[in-house]
Amino acid sequence: MVELTEDYVRAVLPGAGWQVSGVRGSMKVTRLAERGAEAVAVKLAEVPLEILSRLAELGVTPPILATGLYEGREYVVQRAVSGPHPDHDWFAANLPRWADLVGSYLNDEPLRRLLLPRQGTWRLAVPDAVAMIDSQPAPALEPLRDHELQVRLDRWRGQATEIARLPTRPIHPDPHWHNYVIADGHPYLLDWDLIDLSDPLRDVGSQIWGFLPQQRWPEFLHRVGLPTGDQAELAIHWWAAFKMIMNAWWNDRHGDEGGAAFHADAFKLAVDRRPWLPRP
Repeated sequence: MVELTEDYVRAVLPGAGWQVSGVRGSMKVTRLAERGAEAVAVKLAEVPLEILSRLAELGVTPPILATGLYEGREYVVQRAVSGPHPDHDWFAANLPRWADLVGSYLNDEPLRRLLLPRQGTWRLAVPDAVAMIDSQPAPALEPLRDHELQVRLDRWRGQATEIARLPTRPIHPDPHWHNYVIADGHPYLLDWDLIDLSDPLRDVGSQIWGFLPQQRWPEFLHRVGLPTGDQAELAIHWWAAFKMIMNAWWNDRHGDEGGAAFHADAFKLAVDRRPWLPRP
């Protein structure tokens, strides 16, 4: 299996003198390289290059500078971007800009067509999400063995029958704010290794539940072309709960009791249809 070594990075970049970072990200397939004022990100492509290229064309990700094949693995070279991660205040103050970025990939027909033949693990409908939760091994950490959590898990399973099914769209399965970067005033959403088609409220729901006061949810939903109302709010909470409990199980597998407790509490809030953010 080809790994993204420093030698690999130097082999695919032009010229000499590049300073190469350690591997970045949970998938360990990205390194940064700098030479003077130049800064690029070199990434082993986990998805077809045409999908990554489309995201860059939409302005969702930074511009692509080069692509290629080396040692049997496709790679992409993108402009490296740096800047702050947005906080709740940024999302609230920049709702139109944020919603337009999300809507640009959510509603892009060329991107949807590129994804159609490529079904991965994360092409989940509501029954698939329930089955994924039910397939998790018994947790090791106390926050996930808590009685109140088990009560909420049963409630969440029961709510599944009430969730309206929407046509699938391109989604980011993990659009947390550390995957957003504000560079030169432009928001980018990074880390698209798990892109797939799924219920759009699975993506949008976890974002607006976590980043935006509830009274502004209809404004966001309207701008990205999704329905509003009680059924939408139920689906937003349901999909946000799914994301929180999956995060909690990830924490459990890595022995992170604090993270498991944090995400277990967030799961309970979402199942109870309570907001993450209080009213301003």
